[in-house]
Amino acid sequence: LTNLGFDYDITNELTAQINLGLDRTNSERRISQSPRLNYQLGTRGSATISTRDLESRLFEAYANYSKGFGEHTVNALAGFSYQWFSERGLFVNRTGFAGDEIDLVDNIALGDTEQAIPFSYRQENEIQSVFARVNYVYKGRYIVTANFRRDGSTKFGANNKYGNFPSFATTWRIIEEDFMEDQDLFSDLKFRFGWGRTGNQEIPNKITQATVGGDNGTRAFFNGQVVPGLTFLRTPNPDLRWETTDQINIG
Repeated sequence: LTNLGFDYDITNELTAQINLGLDRTNSERRISQSPRLNYQLGTRGSATISTRDLESRLFEAYANYSKGFGEHTVNALAGFSYQWFSERGLFVNRTGFAGDEIDLVDNIALGDTEQAIPFSYRQENEIQSVFARVNYVYKGRYIVTANFRRDGSTKFGANNKYGNFPSFATTWRIIEEDFMEDQDLFSDLKFRFGWGRTGNQEIPNKITQATVGGDNGTRAFFNGQVVPGLTFLRTPNPDLRWETTDQINIG
């Protein structure tokens, strides 16, 4: 895990920040089962090796502006964010070992049967965003906040990679009004209304793309030999888009 940040004060009111992040995980599972434990099942021992590598890289940069003008205060933020994800893995399993005098997972080729077809995989996806926020306060009692995000994800089809997600909130601090000075019922009192829209991209990678693959149904005989083939397993869906959720808060 690595994180690195840079801050720079451009002026008294304007600051900038850059953040860099790296997250890397490597794991390996090695499983063996003695032939003597499952001999009655006819598998004569089992050995499995699987690996999984995960990595993400983050870059984000934003600027923040804060300024007071008499009874007015403005705070604004704008920035850009990009994150890249990668996952890769491997799975190998064999059974049918003559004995357990050796370490099965370190001699996996000595097994004479594949219980599962060995496979490996790799997938990548990216997400990038531009975002902005403005917060305005008048006399410490009237507060308005507006946010906007435009997020893009490679998980979605070519026609809908980006989604727009705004939000808005306003607060009235009633306790600061003149007509509340003589009351002793409330120590603080305010009214708040907010509306916002968020997006969800948690779908499998490549689900919008066509997929080809092979199985027993795609094999054929040619000149007396079994020839493996490929077929379409999934058709593309370029119109798949962000799931959105709207929420209203009143308090």
